[in-house]
Amino acid sequence: NDKKGGHLAVRNADSQLILREAAMCPDEDEDQFQDITKHKFFNTNNLWIRLDKLREYLDSHDGIIPLPMISNKKTVNPKDD
Repeated sequence: NDKKGGHLAVRNADSQLILREAAMCPDEDEDQFQDITKHKFFNTNNLWIRLDKLREYLDSHDGIIPLPMISNKKTVNPKDD
């Protein structure tokens, strides 16, 4: 079962704005995860970037953008759940 999409949330620990992907959500929390009264901004997997700003950032950070790893476990056999 391949989960797509996600929403913006504020992390409680440090009030940092984060993107929570559906793949990070346990099955039992899916209803809460998709609650649009709680999470008003969902992503559509589109990315709009100002390339000049991206180049500036990459140039000043040794070509690296430090992003958190998002685990999305999948099986090799598409018939497996």
